[in-house]
Amino acid sequence: MMKKLMAKNLCLQFSLRGKLAKKAFDKTNLFQVIIDALRQRFESATEYEVNKIIGRWLATARDREGGRAERNSQTQQPTSS
Repeated sequence: MMKKLMAKNLCLQFSLRGKLAKKAFDKTNLFQVIIDALRQRFESATEYEVNKIIGRWLATARDREGGRAERNSQTQQPTSS
């Protein structure tokens, strides 16, 4: 669901609670819409579980769309001496 709603560049601006100079996603209207939709689909899901999943999704945004591969290739490039 998050992949369809938020592009990588938007995810990079948020953390769940607004840590590390990012905006607090849990204070947005979109967060509440997602929570409401998930509660309809997965009635037994707890708030903790949903927050954990959304928080992890936002925290790993920089790894998506080739971000991890790009970082790995930069760290593995030989340095000239």
